[in-house]
Amino acid sequence: MSHVDRVFEGSIPEIYDEYLVPLIFEQYADDLAQRTAPAVAYCQGTPLRNELEALDPGGLDEATTHASNAIASYFGDGPVAGRIRAFVITAR
Repeated sequence: MSHVDRVFEGSIPEIYDEYLVPLIFEQYADDLAQRTAPAVAYCQGTPLRNELEALDPGGLDEATTHASNAIASYFGDGPVAGRIRAFVITAR
């Protein structure tokens, strides 16, 4: 075994982030983005955001996750296409 084979140089977390994370999770990124995009649009890109933040200043991400789950439950897990018309969500 050569000296090069026995010596590791570098940061394991950096190598993990650079090589393994994309290898493991890249296949899920597009699917996740397509399923969460409508929820982000409803909760974070509209006047509803002000209402959500007024109800719970730290709850925007939780409300977005809940909206994403509700949209997937109602419409399915496939890609979402079309225009945003109206969707009423009650956050508590």
